[in-house]
Amino acid sequence: MQESIFIRELRKRGMQRRLVVERIFTVALVAALLIGAPGLQTAGSSAADGTAPTGITAIRLVTAPDQASGEKILVELKDPDFPDQSALSLVWTADLSAWFPTWRIELHGDLVPDGAVTLGIAAPSAGHTYEAVLSYAYATGAVAVSVYDVGTERAVLTRDVRIQPSAQILHAGTGAEEIAWFQPVATRWATLVGPEDDFAFSWIAASYDEPVWVRIVTDGLDEGDFLLAVETEHGVRQIPLGPARDGETIYPVATEHLPLGSSRVRLQYVVDGQVAWTSRPEVFRIGSVTGSIETVRYDGEANEVELGLLLQGGEPLSGVEFAVEVAWHTMTFDARWGDYRQELHTRYTLPLDTVQIGSDKEFLATARVPVPEGEPGQWLAALTLTATPDVATRLTERDFKLSTVTGGILGREGAPEALRVCSYNILGFEGYPMQPTTTYLGGMEDVRRVNHYAHVLRTLDCDIIGIQEGHSVEMMKRIALTWNRNLVAFPSATRFPGGIFTAYPVLESRVFNHAGPANQREPFSRFAGAALLDVEGQRLWVVNFHAWPHEEEMRVAEANIIGRHIKELLNVSPNMIVLGDFNSSVGGPFDRVLRDLGLVNVMALSWIGIQPTVVGGQAAIDHIYVSPNLVEYVQSGRIHKGIGFDTSNPLGSGEWFNSDHLPVVVELLWP
Repeated sequence: MQESIFIRELRKRGMQRRLVVERIFTVALVAALLIGAPGLQTAGSSAADGTAPTGITAIRLVTAPDQASGEKILVELKDPDFPDQSALSLVWTADLSAWFPTWRIELHGDLVPDGAVTLGIAAPSAGHTYEAVLSYAYATGAVAVSVYDVGTERAVLTRDVRIQPSAQILHAGTGAEEIAWFQPVATRWATLVGPEDDFAFSWIAASYDEPVWVRIVTDGLDEGDFLLAVETEHGVRQIPLGPARDGETIYPVATEHLPLGSSRVRLQYVVDGQVAWTSRPEVFRIGSVTGSIETVRYDGEANEVELGLLLQGGEPLSGVEFAVEVAWHTMTFDARWGDYRQELHTRYTLPLDTVQIGSDKEFLATARVPVPEGEPGQWLAALTLTATPDVATRLTERDFKLSTVTGGILGREGAPEALRVCSYNILGFEGYPMQPTTTYLGGMEDVRRVNHYAHVLRTLDCDIIGIQEGHSVEMMKRIALTWNRNLVAFPSATRFPGGIFTAYPVLESRVFNHAGPANQREPFSRFAGAALLDVEGQRLWVVNFHAWPHEEEMRVAEANIIGRHIKELLNVSPNMIVLGDFNSSVGGPFDRVLRDLGLVNVMALSWIGIQPTVVGGQAAIDHIYVSPNLVEYVQSGRIHKGIGFDTSNPLGSGEWFNSDHLPVVVELLWP
């Protein structure tokens, strides 16, 4: 078969790289088929064996149509009796009447109903080269077309239609390669994984013990068979699928002989032992591995992170080699946004040492990851797991965050040296709902209730707990004595006092509201105050308040009061934590005032994330802020959940929650 002058010219210009690769594969595939499958031949011209051709395919490479021209013939078929006319043509045309042109790909010809049919809408890209394929089956009138962007390796259009059958033998137009049979180039196919009655699309991976299928949708085929041609390092393996059928057909695939890792797979259409068409390749993988971070520890002396990953595979992993790519990003705090900016700094690719810890499907992989040199700060390490052979890999955690200031792994809770701070609206120690608590805890003065809530606060395992709605100062004093903690109590003009429980010495306390009837409709009718603590020789202000729950205007007034007090307190010590029930979310009046003063909402940091703080609701109204000098010491933040706290543990008969709010807990590695 001779190439057109047009295609030879494109090769001279270096634009035929992909087409050459495809043809090299075709030659290799044909050779493999001839060797591996006796009697299976590559289809040639039907006229060579004395029979009339059953179809015609024309293939042509074209550049994008000129935007001003409005129309370009991509590829055409001609009747030899009328060589100056197109019997059937694939045309890229535009409607230029509107402000912006609308480009359509159409099929034109006398055999087409009404002379033309629109196959799809797609705009050409200037300067791009396209492979256009037009295939026609004489007896059935089946037409299959394909338009493919060679540079981007992207299918622009694949479509099959039916037109009038024809007894007239056609030929490819000028500049096109001709193949004397029908090719189902519009065939759509995909791999499926899972049980026959519940499979799912998957271009990722399958296990040897999972059922695998191929879904094929085509039109115009009334003969022939489909098979898969799989490239392996040992050559091409053929997997028969079954007879070709019109419409949608799902075929089972025998994968037991496929290699572990990825393979290039092509769908082939075979007629009378001859390969009539081969699809472009897809990649299919056998085998998958899931990795999870088991250990991550910073070695300050070596300036390295000791990383341990648990690897679990669907197949045995003993012959698989693993590596991890680590992309280090600097994390620079931006006070304008109250969050960190990330910028790529360095990439490493490190081999992983693996040790089998259970079956041959489970390994522990370790590596020592160098940390970039520079000033102490915060770093994000983005991880990518790779494997050879390239089975599909997935990490349940794809990054970790490191502070070389504190040596801590950010987001990892439970560091023994961490300072833990909590804000908790305790709903007056009543329980939610209250009625069941009276049966088990008695009234508000009952020692059982005191002991219960002392135990609740103790289990939070925090060094500083600011509570709101503390019922009464006397109740909080009894809990503090039972728990053996210092208490700073803030009385209320109504029935909503607050307090700070802590093991640290209290140096000073201040109250920002006063009790009495006149204050019940004034700012901070609930309470607001501050305590100055001695934390390991450094002074720390803890501000605690409960905002007005109703009118926004009142909260604006309260926020301004808090702002004035905070300015005064920062003159005493720059170390500050502000917590409480704000009765407003991020962006509310307290958030605006505190951010203007440079304080940072810990839970709003992007690597932590705002979460609901009310039981069964979506509102996030309880917050913890830190002064700007403490931001780099933040280790983690969370909403405390579990039995007695949140609705993930639903109530049974006679049970209750400790409050209608959830505790907010923040950890800092104290400087």
